[in-house]
Amino acid sequence: MNDLRFALKSLRRSPGFSLIAIITLGLGIGANTSMFSILDEYMLRPAPYPDRDRLDRIYRATPRNATGGFSPTDFLDLKSEMSGYGEIAAYTSSDISLSEAGKPAEMVDALRVSANLFSALGTRPELGRSFRPDEETLGSHRVLIISHRYWQNRFGGDARIIGRPVRVEGETYEIVGVLPATFSDARHLSSVDVFRPLGLDEREARDRNSTRLRLVGLRSAALSRAQAEAFIADFGRRLARDFPAANAESTWTTIPIDDSFFPRNAQGYGMAGMLISLSAFVALIACSNLANLLLPAAPVPSLSPCGPSSGWPPAARRTATTASAPPSPSTGACWAGCWAPVSSPLWSSAWPRRCSRCGSIRSPR
Repeated sequence: MNDLRFALKSLRRSPGFSLIAIITLGLGIGANTSMFSILDEYMLRPAPYPDRDRLDRIYRATPRNATGGFSPTDFLDLKSEMSGYGEIAAYTSSDISLSEAGKPAEMVDALRVSANLFSALGTRPELGRSFRPDEETLGSHRVLIISHRYWQNRFGGDARIIGRPVRVEGETYEIVGVLPATFSDARHLSSVDVFRPLGLDEREARDRNSTRLRLVGLRSAALSRAQAEAFIADFGRRLARDFPAANAESTWTTIPIDDSFFPRNAQGYGMAGMLISLSAFVALIACSNLANLLLPAAPVPSLSPCGPSSGWPPAARRTATTASAPPSPSTGACWAGCWAPVSSPLWSSAWPRRCSRCGSIRSPR
């Protein structure tokens, strides 16, 4: 207790110095916490899907893009043979203008999805139902499933939301489901507020050149990962042989969904090592800044046998006996040194969201 009382008296004696020292340590600890939170949020935490051990991201790799998408026709061809793999779902970005009676229209981040997307991910709507297979057909596709966030923000959490009509691009759609709040992983689909069936028209169904579809597959429990990977690779080789104009130089690959967030290779471990090293560097800067603040307050040792600092000039003796507060240049150096490490995690926490349109590891989709 005596040590605690002495510490509190020391803090009250130099409140300005104490405040700066606490802020310095706080910034250093906060920056480290931010760095490890980023590492956990975007790399280490497993995907929030019950069957994630059997979930794969499927890519069409080319010399220009290792994580390329698929054409609608390629997906339909694969879908016709997906019994050899398990379940394969597709989705593509399709922002929409949504409105309802008495409220202005607004642009919404949306996806067109195959009817089996949510079943492949092991997700059931909190309210209502999922899409039916027949609703994937053009003409029966005017139904919507909305995110829990959008349900709360746009519709005020109205429990009677199921069956409500809304206008999408001038056409009337019906809301048939609301996703649970847990469907919110920042690395995959979390920014999407509205989902609607794929509903490919005749022109899209014949399109083998565009590569806007993204695929996710749920491997059959009877297949090993190697067998499923071989099936997808072999199917890609067949398409490259049968349709060389569209699929030449392409290779179909599968990546476990957790590895698509954080690759278990030299690149992924190097990125994690860089973040951990940066965290250690931030802590070192915080400690050195605090030491910089303490140096001017340290008593000057006596170099004279005649008494404490008796041979020193008056200014030096005052410093030695009163341990004056640190000068302003040290405070400025502290703030300058702390701002640089703090700005790094602030920038780092935003980069996955800035790539939300991309299908690579840095994408939440």
